[in-house]
Amino acid sequence: MSRVRMRSRVLAVTVAATSLILGGSAAAGARPAPIGQDRYVVGKPYRGDFPDPSLLRVGSRWFAYATMTAGLNLPVLTSTDLRHWRVAGPRRAAVPDALAKLPAWARTHRAGDRSVGVVWAPTVVRLRDGRFADVYSVRQGRKKMCISVARSSRAAGPFVDRSRTPLLCPPRGVIDPAIYREAGGTYLLYKTEDAAHGQPTRLWIRALKPGLRAFAEPTAHLLLRADPDTWENGVIEAPSMIRYAGRRYLFYSGNGWARAGYSTGYAICPTVTGPCSRPVIAGVPHPERLLRSDDTRVGPGGASAFLDTAGRLRLAFHAWTPGAAHYPKSVACRTRPTGCGQRRMHLALLTADANGILGVRSEY
Repeated sequence: MSRVRMRSRVLAVTVAATSLILGGSAAAGARPAPIGQDRYVVGKPYRGDFPDPSLLRVGSRWFAYATMTAGLNLPVLTSTDLRHWRVAGPRRAAVPDALAKLPAWARTHRAGDRSVGVVWAPTVVRLRDGRFADVYSVRQGRKKMCISVARSSRAAGPFVDRSRTPLLCPPRGVIDPAIYREAGGTYLLYKTEDAAHGQPTRLWIRALKPGLRAFAEPTAHLLLRADPDTWENGVIEAPSMIRYAGRRYLFYSGNGWARAGYSTGYAICPTVTGPCSRPVIAGVPHPERLLRSDDTRVGPGGASAFLDTAGRLRLAFHAWTPGAAHYPKSVACRTRPTGCGQRRMHLALLTADANGILGVRSEY
């Protein structure tokens, strides 16, 4: 089953469950949750479903953003130590959705005064004018995903998208936007939906104008193509580029998003526009995964690279809870999340050797 069809089913489950509150009666500020989902309460600790996380530091606080969960287009968490996370959201908002209204061209349904759509893989960055931009993928029409940009004066929202058309919307669709900046240039990374048409997927990069409202050049550059003969199984996605220890690293996920084989790999890029190559050890291409399933987490992927306050390289990523690589259908999961499939956020601390080969130093 294609990723689009699988995620459509996930959305259907989420919407069908919006009248349910986990853990019994609803506390003040609690939000309806999908089956198997932890309660999502503003100001309260949260360790539940939070796929495709990306992080942003604002002063002494960290903000984390994720693919839609808990019935929200843009869920937000905040932390001061990268270990303990609490639910955040716009001030005085009845619902902690940082993107409560989607553009008119997006496919949505009404949920109170909000327009809820299929919203994936946000990346939030700070603009030169001090505001914040949320670059995200959202469904247009029945199946196709497009990329758009919303803006806010606060990192926790509310973000507003007044666009009349998507920023990027090729015929086959596009997902997983990420922003990379280098030497004054701003670039958009993304994945084209080639797998739905029987072709290996590809990762691209294209220069943007500073305000993120238009592209600075007419064409995109190919960064990496999926290898159907390795663990990637012809599918790569979730690009994230960062410069560390004198090299540009391109992190990506490979294989099926709802499979135990879903993993995180990386490539090294000689220039910002690629082409990027998987690392080579002793003259032999090194296709091994940086993060893979084990006894503690399943299908680690959707990674976003960042530097912590000490300048160390870290990855924020999601992984299924042990024993699951899918969202639950069990009736029991309507009343308790324990043992039910979730893609929870994890963080890894990475190291690089003299040849640029990365290793995982620790995770939590």
